Amino acid sequence: MKMKLIGLLTGMISIGAVGAASAADMAVKAAPPPPPPLPSWTGFYIGGDVGGAWADSSGTTVFADSAVATPFVAANSFNRSGFIGGVYAGYNWQFAPNWVFGIEGDWSWTDRNGGTFCRSTDFVVAGCIDTGRGVITVDAHNDWIATLRGRIGYTFGSVMIYGTGGGAWVQNSVTLTADCRVNGCGPLALPGQFASATFDNNRTGWVAGAGLEWMITPNWLIRGEWLHVDVGNSSGVLNIPTGIVGRTQTVAWNRDLTIDIARFGIAYKFNWGQSPVVARY
Repeated sequence: MKMKLIGLLTGMISIGAVGAASAADMAVKAAPPPPPPLPSWTGFYIGGDVGGAWADSSGTTVFADSAVATPFVAANSFNRSGFIGGVYAGYNWQFAPNWVFGIEGDWSWTDRNGGTFCRSTDFVVAGCIDTGRGVITVDAHNDWIATLRGRIGYTFGSVMIYGTGGGAWVQNSVTLTADCRVNGCGPLALPGQFASATFDNNRTGWVAGAGLEWMITPNWLIRGEWLHVDVGNSSGVLNIPTGIVGRTQTVAWNRDLTIDIARFGIAYKFNWGQSPVVARY
């Protein structure tokens, strides 16, 4: 009887041990695997972009003759668009799970021709009409645009929305021409008058914008971006020779310049100093 009781107890203990082991195995199998780590935005990157630039430039030209009390003022405005393309580079710091701070510089070439504005020197006739007293033309263009900006972004895994702002530099060129070779400029009957000058100046201003960037792999980034550039006012004075002592004629000009840029870019990010990650895309 005693041997039977010992055998029964032994069997029950064995069954319990097997059941506990099975339960432990089930508990382990039920635990979900940890999610893969999110991609890191930290790192240096360099890339290129292409897009379009739309400029708005407005101001005045003032034709003045020392023999006439009131100068002849005409408003001028240019609204032109063109291609833009260039390179950019920067560095991002991901300082919180979803926040990224960065600094970026770019240089872009553009074929944006500001256009031509034409006006008369005749104090009686407005508009671009040559009554024999000649016309004044203003040709404007920009060859390049550069910016240095800070960026602040909020990430949704491999996608980031960001705002950006900083300083801007624009190559600005204006050519002013007074062609009065028929009967002279304004009221001065002096055939053969002609004067032309080009005013080149690199304008400094500010830039602000926003964009959307996607980390398609841990090393490749693509983006769409919009920027607004404002470089303020530029001006100059063209002196027209009269050949008469004490008689002067001038054309003074001034113009404000703003440029809106929409572009697409692709960049390579260097993950220097980062641990390898398995990103979810």
